[in-house]
Amino acid sequence: DVSVATMTVAYSDSGLFNLILNKTGIINTGNPEFLTGYVYIKSDAKNNDSLVIPINFLIADSLEALVWDTVSSTDFGAKAFPFTGDFVGLAVNNIGSAGGSGLGGVNMDFTIAGGECDTTGNADVYLYETSLFLLKDNGATVDMSTSMYSQGFVDPVTFKPQVPDPGEGMQGGANASYDSVFTGVFANWDTSIVFERTYYSPRNNDNAPSFVIAKTVMYAPDGAAVTGLSVGSMADWDVPADEGSNNTAGVSIPTATLYIQGTDTLKDPDDDCQDNNGRFAAEAFFGYHTATELGGDACANNPAFYGAWADSFHGWWDDAIADMDYAEVLDSVTANVSLNANSGNWDQAAFTTYLNNYTLPAGETVTFYTAFVTLKSGTISDFEFAIDNARVWYLTNLRPSCEAVGACCIAAECYILSEDQCTDAGGSYVGDGTTCDPNPCLSCCVGTRGNVQLEPNCNPADQGVDVGDLTNLIDHLFINFTAICCPDEADIAPAISGGVPDNSVDVGDLTAMIDHLFINFPVLPSCM
Repeated sequence: DVSVATMTVAYSDSGLFNLILNKTGIINTGNPEFLTGYVYIKSDAKNNDSLVIPINFLIADSLEALVWDTVSSTDFGAKAFPFTGDFVGLAVNNIGSAGGSGLGGVNMDFTIAGGECDTTGNADVYLYETSLFLLKDNGATVDMSTSMYSQGFVDPVTFKPQVPDPGEGMQGGANASYDSVFTGVFANWDTSIVFERTYYSPRNNDNAPSFVIAKTVMYAPDGAAVTGLSVGSMADWDVPADEGSNNTAGVSIPTATLYIQGTDTLKDPDDDCQDNNGRFAAEAFFGYHTATELGGDACANNPAFYGAWADSFHGWWDDAIADMDYAEVLDSVTANVSLNANSGNWDQAAFTTYLNNYTLPAGETVTFYTAFVTLKSGTISDFEFAIDNARVWYLTNLRPSCEAVGACCIAAECYILSEDQCTDAGGSYVGDGTTCDPNPCLSCCVGTRGNVQLEPNCNPADQGVDVGDLTNLIDHLFINFTAICCPDEADIAPAISGGVPDNSVDVGDLTAMIDHLFINFPVLPSCM
């Protein structure tokens, strides 16, 4: 049913009229219906017989408005930004996209708390826009939903927010551990698949808080099995660069991540406050599980994903999605198994396919965990550490007890990592369940080990190692058992022979001291 007002145009080539869809309510099944068709407007103008208006509209009982919120890693408070540091924020909405097309300051950048050295505005955006995507291969045709660039209700490809039950719509939350935003439910083109997404940003992480975890839940609202699904996300990264948004891409094998990197191309390096090739960004995939798997194992996780690739985005978008050539999109998704980076220097985007050609079993729910991670300044090794740090935070705060973590000392800095991650980073693992508060990596030991002093005669200025230190060690171990001022100074073995300090003082340390003073004269080990 279409009703239009008569439009008379006498002296102009334009005019206004009303177009009312479903005026009499003949579509009243109680379920959402997708209305497609055309409206032809008869014209008496020469050589322009009619005007064609395509109709692509979702008819429902009511429509949920587009809503935005911000999730941020600034210190705990009512979304206030009083601190400086590597804090980030991300604008998110209730249709599965984030970034708001480069709003600035809430795009995984470092400006929200004064942590960015570039004050010109050129570094206000890292993540211009990102969105989930869903493809369905019907054989002869391909359907697609994505909210990239937040196209709203006028475009059939955009996810649509569903009217929530009371108290279940889009909502934010914050505590001492994290800031969070829950999107509510949003649906694909025919409501056969719906998603829920929750974003988490750390408020209790001093390692590298520049990440946002995304927990994405997918299911069929009617419980039916759905075949031929490809699900993932696309991200238009604009990592700060010398020239516009010209980025390059690479692959991190240790973290199984495709990353985007800023570039330096101008001849005068003094134009920037820092090298832009030290800026990195990525969406890292941490795993997925079904509800059935989780029911059998609380730590169920499938870490493998189908693939990811980077390419020049805008041309690809115009050629494929804007032209509604969803089969071309599916071809690209299917072709890019594993990780494929494009090292060209241009405006790049990254595509991550979680699952391809997937059959959602009847009554099943699938949950994905990913992380948007950025680095303001550093090397690829620093960025890989930031990704590992985000993964540990996700395990510790969102899936506790699923992997043992503890304090890791890298020099005097303390990080919460797994033992393997600590070893890979060249650190010393303190133990499962240990914390960084107080910092176990701060030592009273200065210079080299061996300066053994007994309480209460503690003199940090005395750094020599001689027979007096040996006498003190013997007194501590066998005679008066007097407490040592700094036990780390007496922890000599096995570090003196190239091993790792064992955090104890015993006869082995006494033997090492005697060897240093009287027998083989090995060099005393460093405190760090």
